[in-house]
Amino acid sequence: MIGLTATPKKNLDKNTYSFFQLEDDIPTFAYELDTAVNDGFLVPPRSYAVPVQMVRDGVKYKDLSDEDKAELEEKLGLTAVSDEALQEFEVGASQINSFLFNEPTVDLVLDHLMNNGLKVASGDKVGKTIIFARNHRHAVFIEERFNKNYPEYGGNFCRVIDNYNDKAQDLLEKFCYDKEELEPQIAISVDMMDTGVDAPSVLNLIFFKPVKSYAKFWQMVGRGTRLRRDLFGPHEDKKFFLLFDYCRNLEFFQENPDGYQTNTQRPLSQLLFLEQLHVANLIQENMDANNQDLALAKEYINQLHAKVAQLDTARYEVRKHLAVVHQFADRSKWDNLNKSAIIAIETELSHLIPYTEDIDEMAKRFDLNSYKLQGAMINKSPRQTVLIQNFMDIGKRLLKKRNVPAVAAKEIVIREMASIDFWQDASVSKIENLRKEIRDLIHLLKEENNIKPIYTKLDDNLLKEEIIGYDIIANFKNLQSYKDRVTAFIKKNKHHLVIDKLHKNQPINAFELQQLEQYLVAEALGSKEEFIKEFGDQPLGTFIRSIIGLDQEAIQAHFTNFIGEANLSAKQIKFMDTVIRYFVTNGYLETADLMEPPFTELDDSGVIGLFDENNVVKLMSLIKQVNQNADIGA
Repeated sequence: MIGLTATPKKNLDKNTYSFFQLEDDIPTFAYELDTAVNDGFLVPPRSYAVPVQMVRDGVKYKDLSDEDKAELEEKLGLTAVSDEALQEFEVGASQINSFLFNEPTVDLVLDHLMNNGLKVASGDKVGKTIIFARNHRHAVFIEERFNKNYPEYGGNFCRVIDNYNDKAQDLLEKFCYDKEELEPQIAISVDMMDTGVDAPSVLNLIFFKPVKSYAKFWQMVGRGTRLRRDLFGPHEDKKFFLLFDYCRNLEFFQENPDGYQTNTQRPLSQLLFLEQLHVANLIQENMDANNQDLALAKEYINQLHAKVAQLDTARYEVRKHLAVVHQFADRSKWDNLNKSAIIAIETELSHLIPYTEDIDEMAKRFDLNSYKLQGAMINKSPRQTVLIQNFMDIGKRLLKKRNVPAVAAKEIVIREMASIDFWQDASVSKIENLRKEIRDLIHLLKEENNIKPIYTKLDDNLLKEEIIGYDIIANFKNLQSYKDRVTAFIKKNKHHLVIDKLHKNQPINAFELQQLEQYLVAEALGSKEEFIKEFGDQPLGTFIRSIIGLDQEAIQAHFTNFIGEANLSAKQIKFMDTVIRYFVTNGYLETADLMEPPFTELDDSGVIGLFDENNVVKLMSLIKQVNQNADIGA
């Protein structure tokens, strides 16, 4: 099988390399972007980070002019909020162009494009441009602002091309047509033009949305790399294209070259479990917590314990974490939870909580927001202002449905919820009582639950003096060579005293690890920050083990007593050989992997299908000891 891709993925759930049984970042053959540019097959980007204040920082009420404060209060319904709370109120950067759309912000970006973008027709017309918008509303808003500000271009010069537009395919073909220049000249895309579009005449890419996926980012960059002969006139070819980034993507990918891995979204049942655990822990750590709040924390802990204790140990996923499940099925283990216990619950148990019989998703989302508000109150987070406003809004909307008997029966509680006075002395216990009273009414708001967009005219600034150019191709090359350099250095110095101890499964102390880190920083790593950027924030010992593996004799000796005392069958001995080979090759083994290939070749259930529970616990303990020999101080 031959696989060709411009953007190989290495996510946990979508890994191009593992599909072909290759190590991450080491393809069978690579023809990289810089080589294609140097060979004359593609053109490079000239990339600029252009800071727009509101897109970068969001909206902070206290920083607004009096006129803008009044507008924000009116548009967001903040007139009843106290002055003290208003001073802390803010709309996060993630909400800009999601539900809050600001005219001056879009106007600044369009003005910057029209004045600084590459031009055609002897400089009279901006070249073909793709604007990557955040969502459909954002795209439509950009088109409306363009037509308002530049009426001389008519209504087809700048068009939205996305799946909401029934003429999208026709517009896309006209935009990409290469024989002559057809309108639209500016395409505003929502996902539809991020990948797979061949538009050689594109000269300007406008990143007006944040991108966290490495693969998607480079796919979007690729829209501008196509060659185009005679674009500016006879023998005046396209030499490069411009990339204007208004959403800190260039900065993000310089700091996080692999982006964020996008894995399966956490289910609502897990989010509820985690948020309830978080609130209970905050209450118990809060020195000012009263008896009511402490009783609530105990109630939450009891509920969490019950969910774990009721887990079905016949479920395959549960069996993979059986030791931790048994540990926290004991109610006493939930008293005075320390940090390591909380981490164990979060990482090994929370995702096991099954979908409940409660099918009212809106009620459960109300539960989730109630827990979030409790946490924000305990932490005195400014976020509580927004959450309280949402609760008040729910109360006001429910009051409009007083003709429904269930609402009429709880009118007093709902009126309190809608009143600012209630929130002046609200506590986590009061919020819990409110949650129980209101949750079963939330479904009545289903038809009006869509978030309504807010359109504003707040002052904004494009900070021209802070525009920064990025050589993204050079940065990418340097990061690749850095990884190869570090890996080669560690393999070359395999007999260094501490590296050798790691290789032979000998315990090391904190001083030895510190000495090793200083040695590697001086000779190969450059800096700890640079190491973390490339390899992630992982224990140094574990990282080194992943490169050099484990000494076969040492790892065999570690399991000798277990193999001898357990009176193993032929299949079980073969399984242990697989464990040893895995350690020799990889240096580290997660116990959860014992239920995954290659450990399922002898039994589909892996370790739990071959060993009884007692021996499973013993084997996992031995494996953890090997891992801990590399994880000192982690």
